[in-house]
Parts: sequence; C-alpha cells; structure tokens
Amino acid sequence: MYFLFLDNSYIENPTQDIACLGGLIIEATEYKRLRSEFFALKQRYGLNPSDPVKWSPPNNQRFAPQRAIANQNTFKSEVLRLLGKSDLQILCAFINRDLQAYRRALQAHTITGQHFQRRVREYELQALEYLAQRFQMHMQDINRGRQNPEEGLILIEGIDGPRSSALVERYKTAWHDGSGIEKIRFEMLFDTLTYSHDFGSAAVQLADFVISSMCHAARTSDWRFIREYKPRVRRRYGRVKGYGLVIYPSNSIMIDALVQEVQSP
Repeated sequence: MYFLFLDNSYIENPTQDIACLGGLIIEATEYKRLRSEFFALKQRYGLNPSDPVKWSPPNNQRFAPQRAIANQNTFKSEVLRLLGKSDLQILCAFINRDLQAYRRALQAHTITGQHFQRRVREYELQALEYLAQRFQMHMQDINRGRQNPEEGLILIEGIDGPRSSALVERYKTAWHDGSGIEKIRFEMLFDTLTYSHDFGSAAVQLADFVISSMCHAARTSDWRFIREYKPRVRRRYGRVKGYGLVIYPSNSIMIDALVQEVQSP
C-alpha cells in the first residue's frame, strides 16, 4: 500500500500569490521505518515522539517543546535530510491564484466574503486534483507487470468543515467520473480522502516540512533546505516540471528559479 501525505501552504507577497499543496508518496513499510527515524530525531532534540513539530511552530503550548529547540534551522535540515535518505517521492502543486482583483472587489463590496472564499477554495481543489492525477500515474508505474497491484491512499491535513467537505466532494466526483480533460480514472487509488491534524500525525508533520520548505525556497531563493531532498522530487525524462512540481497555469514562470534549482544536479 502507498500513501500520498499532503499539507497546504501559501506564498503571499507583492509579487507572488500562490496556493501550494504538497508532500510525499511513500510505501507503507518504508513509512514505518521513516517514522521511527523521525521519532528518534525528535528525542535527540529533547522532544517526545508524540510532540508535534512544524516548519513554523505556532506560539502556543502544544508546540512549546519544539520552540525550545535552540537551533531551529539545524532541526529543519535534519528532518529534511531524513526525507532525502528515504525511498519516497516528493510531489507539490503551485497554483497562481492572482487574487488581487478579487481582493479589490471584496474591499469595494462588489463581491461577498463568501464569494471570495469560494474562489480561494477552487484553487485548493485544483491543486488536490492535479496531485491525485500524478499519484494515479505513479501507482500505474508501480503496478506495471504486477499480478497483485498495490493501492494508493491520500491523507491530507484536516482543515475547517466547509473546505474539507469541498475537497472530499471534488475528489469523489473525479474518482467516479474521471479527472481533467482526459478523464483520468483514479482506479488505483482509494475512493475517498482521509484526514488528520498536524499535532496528531507524523505523516502530516513531514508533509508540512516539505511544502513549507518549498515555499520558503520560492519566496527567498534560499536553497539550502530543499537541497537536502531535491533528488527525491518526482521526475520523468529528466524533468520535474509537470511531474513532481505541478504548476498552473503550466506556462507560468512564477517559480522558475525553484524549478531550475530542483532540476539541477
């Protein structure tokens, strides 16, 4: 059995407005091994295995143990190094939202907050569907020639009720009716999503480190963190764009520097 563990993030600044969703594809036995190493790493830093961690830990009691770590950047690098040494593939989607016009309309009261949130949610739904397509393609590669094919299950960080419901509905429709113009069938994936929270799942915590380090690199051109695992980014024919890094619109140059860095040796 294979999993696609996902978490979301955003890049929002005067020149970038990008919805991001990403994480890792990993086989169940390999995940158990990685999880054991992740727990051991936490313990080396004075944490309990059950203590949640994030790329940017909130200032609250739940994440107080992580915030007490003296060198956060070293800890981040070590977490990402675990991923780089594991048998897995990194998969991320970047959707150019370009919401400035919608924000102006919201401020001018020509659209409602509900209308704005529906638009924001649509980008998240697009990102999920794009990644599910690539996960299906990955499972096709895994199962080629197998008599007993493996299945894939998507686990995503739990978010508020309406957004979670919308993600489930979108995935269910794509699973039953086919996804995209080519009507890709998710026949090697389970027919539903599963959810957990970052504080309750090591898998979601690892996905958070993946997508947050990608966003950090795209914002700042600080490549040191993604260099810990960039050979693990899914690629085909030597290319990562469209395979491990899914970008919409596909002709967008919004994260070209990130793509070039990930693709370089």
